[in-house]
Amino acid sequence: ATGHAVPAQMPEGLADAWDFTLPEDPAAEVVIIGTGLSMVDHVISLLRNGHRGPITCISRRGLLPQVHADGHAQPVSRGEVPLGASAGAAMRWLRGLARQAEQAGGSWRDAVDGIRPHVSAIWRAWPEAERRRFLRHAASFWEVHRHRLPPESGRWLADARARGQLRVLRGRFQGAEAAPGHTCIRIGTAGGPVTLRAARAIDCRGIRRDPERDSAPVVRDLLARGACRLDALRL
Repeated sequence: ATGHAVPAQMPEGLADAWDFTLPEDPAAEVVIIGTGLSMVDHVISLLRNGHRGPITCISRRGLLPQVHADGHAQPVSRGEVPLGASAGAAMRWLRGLARQAEQAGGSWRDAVDGIRPHVSAIWRAWPEAERRRFLRHAASFWEVHRHRLPPESGRWLADARARGQLRVLRGRFQGAEAAPGHTCIRIGTAGGPVTLRAARAIDCRGIRRDPERDSAPVVRDLLARGACRLDALRL
C-alpha cells in the first residue's frame, strides 16, 4: 500500500496537507491552495481550535465539495450506460439521470450513486482522447459531487463563509515565496494577478500529481530502475 502521491519536496513556504500545525497567532491570515476534502479538514481544524483570522481557499474553478443527504441510489442497468459515448455525452446523460431522480422526489445524489458500479466500465470504454477531455473539463465537477461532505462539515463551512471569515478565490496558483514571518502566494485570476500574504500557507492541491516526481519512494525507485512505467495520462 503506497498511499497517495505526495510532493517529494514541498515548495519553500508551503505546509503539506498532512501538517495540521496551527498558526501561533489565532488572528493570522491562512491561505489554503485547493478546495477539496483536505482543505475542508484544515478549515474545520482551524475553526475548532479557535482560529479567528481570515481563511482564503484557492482553486482554478472555485468549487467546493457538495454535502451528503439522505437518499437511495437510482437503479441503473449496464444496458442503460452509454459506453463509448464522448465524455460530453456521458455528462449530459448523467445530468438527465439527475433530473429524473429529482422529478421522482430524490436528488442528484441518487443519480451519482446509481452510476458508481459502472464508473470503471465508462472509463475503460473511452479512448485516450476522451479520457484527457474528461480530466481537463469535467473531473473537478464530478469529484465535488462524488466525494461529499458530512452535513456537520458543510455547516462549519457555510457559517464561516456567511460571517466573512472564509472566502473561496477562483484562480490559478502561480507560486509561493517565503519571507520572514509570512509567505507570499501569487495567483492568476480573471481580473489579473493577485498576491496574498499569509502567516500560514497550506498545499491541499490533491492527489493528481506527477507520479514520477511526487510518488512514494518505492514507486519512484521502480520508475528509476525501469521496473515500471507510467500510463499515457501520467496517472
